[in-house]
Amino acid sequence: MSNALLHELGRSLSYGRLPLLAKVLWPMLLAASDDQGRGLAEADAVKWYVCQNVPELTLENIPDLFLELEKQGMVHLYANGDGNALYQVVNWWKYQKLKYASPSKYPPPSKWLDRLRYYDGSRIIEQNWPKKNKHLSKWQRLRLKILGRDNDICQYCGAVAQQVDHIFPRSRGGKDVPKNLVAACVHCNTSKGARTPEEAGLSFIGVNNEHQNK
Repeated sequence: MSNALLHELGRSLSYGRLPLLAKVLWPMLLAASDDQGRGLAEADAVKWYVCQNVPELTLENIPDLFLELEKQGMVHLYANGDGNALYQVVNWWKYQKLKYASPSKYPPPSKWLDRLRYYDGSRIIEQNWPKKNKHLSKWQRLRLKILGRDNDICQYCGAVAQQVDHIFPRSRGGKDVPKNLVAACVHCNTSKGARTPEEAGLSFIGVNNEHQNK
């Protein structure tokens, strides 16, 4: 969890009023939510996907903990058309400072507006994004394009990608062009440094085959 998020929680009166187990669940829920701050609130789904390794959070007490979170105005509980219980983090954009956000597979609550910024395969889509972030630099747009093209998957190890790497290092003349760029996790990008994948002992995993033998 980021230091910024911990700082926000430390200053939150609503978080301070939660019972202990709800305090344990809350940051895990934030980390597990999708880009729009929502997910399944079904106890079995939460136990499996959010807090599987926390024995104190059980199928029996998870529903009551969600009610505590809703009581403090931290989540909104609702159901989709199939009757599945869902949650929406109320102040999602306060807790998460995302630079881009994909659509959710879950419907939003009534009167809720999603903020979208994602690459759809041909262009960057933006909806309800704050105006102060409206004008992206050329590199920021290219970065979003590469992450979207590679499905946010590190092309070296298959982990979630947070960065974009130059296959042939920029410090050695590598260009900011799509064929020289791949999505990469922090570990692979940092360990590779100013080397080629071959020099760093890295190989492409085949998620995006166009990079093979580049």
